[in-house]
Amino acid sequence: MGNEKSIYHIRDKNNNTIINNIELSCNDCLKGDNSNLRCGNKKLIHLNSKDYNGFICIPKKLNNKQRKLMGEIFLITMPFIENLVVQNEKFILNEYKNNSENILHNIRSLNGKNIQEIFSFISEDNLTNDYEIQYNNIKNQLHNNYDGAIKLILRVLKNERALKRELSVYDLLNDNYKIIKPIKHNLKKVILLTYHTFALELKNKKITLAIEDKNNIFANIDYDTFSVAIYNIIENATKYIMNKSSLCIKIEQINDIINITFDMTSLKIEDDEIQNLFIEGYKGKLAKRFNYPGRGHGMYLIRKFLEFNNGIIKVDIDNGNTIIDKENKIYGKNKFIISLNQNCLN
Repeated sequence: MGNEKSIYHIRDKNNNTIINNIELSCNDCLKGDNSNLRCGNKKLIHLNSKDYNGFICIPKKLNNKQRKLMGEIFLITMPFIENLVVQNEKFILNEYKNNSENILHNIRSLNGKNIQEIFSFISEDNLTNDYEIQYNNIKNQLHNNYDGAIKLILRVLKNERALKRELSVYDLLNDNYKIIKPIKHNLKKVILLTYHTFALELKNKKITLAIEDKNNIFANIDYDTFSVAIYNIIENATKYIMNKSSLCIKIEQINDIINITFDMTSLKIEDDEIQNLFIEGYKGKLAKRFNYPGRGHGMYLIRKFLEFNNGIIKVDIDNGNTIIDKENKIYGKNKFIISLNQNCLN
């Protein structure tokens, strides 16, 4: 193969392949003979557990510390987040195009959240021991804290679903031959699936969710692109919404137009900023002043992905009653309104 990408082949207990990117030159490794690695990888890790078996080759592009840590994380967490590690390797090996930094930003954010989640439950000190000690230590942690383990898995899986959506949109944006095929989806369900990705963070900020959908509205949408647009809206809301406030979502339809309104008290937006919000790389004045994380891609991506669904977004602001908190952050009433034209998608 002659390249340095990671190679992996993971099977379940019935020997069915789960994930696999091997080529013909990998057959020697599959047979247990790793003396002639023609692919250029130099570290082969065999994986064996009650439910999984297989191997992963770590590329020599990574230094020894990175290879060791990556292999240990894969071994320890494989039953729960094997897909995350595969996508993380793709990110580390820079297999994405240079013009897709917006997608990489979101992947980096999701990956960082999951790594943080893992090490909040599994002490990094465990990784300095041999495999048997690691296994027994983590087994004891799981046994002694089932509730924490379940919550960890749920958080990781939610982030993983969001990451998969980002990767799906990456593929879409870089393959012009793909055709958008909108089908009917329940909008409230799509929104809630994404909302729950951030539910814990919003709970910690004491945010109350109110969602109004009197007519149980369905819309013709392309799920991958539309859900990423929603993801970015709720991610921004999570960052900028005022603590101890409400996020109100209203879904309504007037003839062929479906409006989805996200109404919140969040970081103040100046009148002269509204048009700039949709410029790639633009970051709001107050977001810059208070050093909020992010690179200014969110609103640009929302508009871009809504275009695939014949949708637009507009921002309505009401700065008549601003609120200043104890940290001198300034908040205003902001509405982000998505409009979907269903007449063009039938």
